[in-house]
Amino acid sequence: MSDVNDIDAELLDVWNSNTFGRSLCEELSENQALIEQYHREDARLLGLDRNEHLAECLRGNRYFNQYEALQIRVADIIAERQIRVWHYTRLLDFEITAMKNAIEVSTEEGMQARLTELERRGHLSAVEVQMLLERSALKTQKECRENRFFCVPSPMSVTERGVELLLRNWGGEVVYFHQQDEDLLQKLQELGLPRVIEIAAKVSDSMSRYSLADCVLNTYAVDLGFPLCPTNTDLCIKENPPPAKVLAVHTQGEQAFHQLGCGYPDGAEVLRSRHGRWNKSFDG
Repeated sequence: MSDVNDIDAELLDVWNSNTFGRSLCEELSENQALIEQYHREDARLLGLDRNEHLAECLRGNRYFNQYEALQIRVADIIAERQIRVWHYTRLLDFEITAMKNAIEVSTEEGMQARLTELERRGHLSAVEVQMLLERSALKTQKECRENRFFCVPSPMSVTERGVELLLRNWGGEVVYFHQQDEDLLQKLQELGLPRVIEIAAKVSDSMSRYSLADCVLNTYAVDLGFPLCPTNTDLCIKENPPPAKVLAVHTQGEQAFHQLGCGYPDGAEVLRSRHGRWNKSFDG
């Protein structure tokens, strides 16, 4: 288990209980018995034969309501903290400077400005810019793409499938997701370099904080010895401008870039060991 930090203002890593701070640690410690009861009940229900115990399985975990109330309280505590998050992308060098000055959510206007700048610099033709705009996910999936900035609260290895396409294609999913022209897709894969942006952010959206609280409770339970898969989540920041600042930019070829999720940042070795234990228990 972690030491209790005296200062709650430090950067919070949801996967590292050493960063939880006094308020979170006190809430979790006071409810340790509930957390243990909840996960033991989950394991018991999972082990039941559903054909013989269908009604009991359908009723679900008897501790769910208490556990959910705890998760909401943890989410409220998180609202006061700066969370370290990770944004996987592909950028040209000049775009890094712009992002360090101001993180922006995805908008049609912002995407058009980025594409126009690439055209001005000779990276794209006017025809290619128009093709990218017409097939942008900001047009086809506007309601779930616009005014959002996506990241994850736990660092992932750059070799994981979940981030492979983000690192391979310039512009993110809003640009490449619905493109069908092979030559244009190839060009997107030649623009810039894979980058991982390390960010400090405050999260005000209640659903996002609820997801972060799930990660915190998962970390605490794993520290208690429960054989759970480490939890990560797609985190969506909707404020414009986002209440966030860039801490560092990690670029392909740099040591930290290739050690993400296993050797970077400090303490990340625990993520690798947790995934290893989970995979071993699952295989067994």
